Amino acid sequence: MRHAIPTRMSVHDLHFDPELARRLIISLDDVEQHQVIAYDVDAGLITRYATDDAGQPIAVAGELVTEDKHGEVVVILKPI
Repeated sequence: MRHAIPTRMSVHDLHFDPELARRLIISLDDVEQHQVIAYDVDAGLITRYATDDAGQPIAVAGELVTEDKHGEVVVILKPI
Protein backbone atom coordinates (compact mmCIF):
# COMPACT_ATOMS: atom_id res chain seq x y z
CA MET A 1 0.00 0.00 0.00
CA ARG A 2 1.35 3.42 -0.93
CA HIS A 3 0.89 6.26 1.54
CA ALA A 4 0.59 9.83 0.36
CA ILE A 5 2.88 12.08 2.37
CA PRO A 6 0.91 15.11 3.56
CA THR A 7 2.47 18.52 2.96
CA ARG A 8 1.67 19.37 6.57
CA MET A 9 1.10 17.34 9.69
CA SER A 10 0.77 17.94 13.42
CA VAL A 11 0.35 15.61 16.36
CA HIS A 12 -2.55 17.90 17.30
CA ASP A 13 -4.45 17.33 14.02
CA LEU A 14 -7.86 15.73 14.40
CA HIS A 15 -6.97 13.00 11.90
CA PHE A 16 -3.33 12.53 12.97
CA ASP A 17 -2.07 9.10 11.85
CA PRO A 18 0.65 7.91 14.27
CA GLU A 19 1.41 4.87 12.10
CA LEU A 20 2.22 7.10 9.13
CA ALA A 21 4.09 9.61 11.32
CA ARG A 22 6.45 6.88 12.59
CA ARG A 23 7.42 6.15 8.98
CA LEU A 24 8.38 9.73 8.08
CA ILE A 25 11.87 11.15 7.83
CA ILE A 26 11.66 14.92 8.21
CA SER A 27 14.62 17.05 7.15
CA LEU A 28 15.24 20.76 7.48
CA ASP A 29 17.90 22.21 5.19
CA ASP A 30 19.17 18.66 4.46
CA VAL A 31 19.54 17.76 8.17
CA GLU A 32 17.29 15.02 9.58
CA GLN A 33 15.19 16.34 12.45
CA HIS A 34 14.09 14.60 15.64
CA GLN A 35 11.40 15.33 18.21
CA VAL A 36 9.26 16.93 15.44
CA ILE A 37 5.63 17.47 16.45
CA ALA A 38 4.51 19.44 13.38
CA TYR A 39 5.74 20.37 9.94
CA ASP A 40 4.54 22.39 6.96
CA VAL A 41 6.47 21.86 3.74
CA ASP A 42 4.91 24.84 1.93
CA ALA A 43 5.58 27.24 4.82
CA GLY A 44 9.11 25.88 5.35
CA LEU A 45 8.43 25.29 9.04
CA ILE A 46 8.88 22.56 11.61
CA THR A 47 7.93 22.62 15.27
CA ARG A 48 9.90 20.32 17.52
CA TYR A 49 10.64 19.77 21.16
CA ALA A 50 13.70 21.73 22.20
CA THR A 51 16.56 19.50 23.32
CA ASP A 52 19.68 19.88 25.41
CA ASP A 53 23.21 19.00 24.26
CA ALA A 54 22.56 15.32 25.06
CA GLY A 55 19.47 15.32 22.80
CA GLN A 56 17.02 15.12 25.70
CA PRO A 57 13.81 17.20 25.64
CA ILE A 58 13.88 20.35 27.79
CA ALA A 59 11.07 20.87 30.30
CA VAL A 60 10.27 24.07 32.17
CA ALA A 61 7.77 23.93 35.02
CA GLY A 62 6.77 20.44 33.90
CA GLU A 63 6.03 21.48 30.31
CA LEU A 64 8.11 20.45 27.31
CA VAL A 65 9.60 23.43 25.49
CA THR A 66 8.93 23.67 21.74
CA GLU A 67 10.78 25.61 19.08
CA ASP A 68 9.94 26.62 15.53
CA LYS A 69 12.60 26.27 12.85
CA HIS A 70 12.38 27.66 9.32
CA GLY A 71 14.05 26.44 6.14
CA GLU A 72 13.59 23.92 3.37
CA VAL A 73 11.44 21.08 4.72
CA VAL A 74 11.61 17.70 2.97
CA VAL A 75 9.57 14.70 4.10
CA ILE A 76 10.08 11.15 2.84
CA LEU A 77 8.93 7.68 3.90
CA LYS A 78 11.40 5.38 5.63
CA PRO A 79 12.08 2.32 3.52
CA ILE A 80 10.28 -0.77 4.75
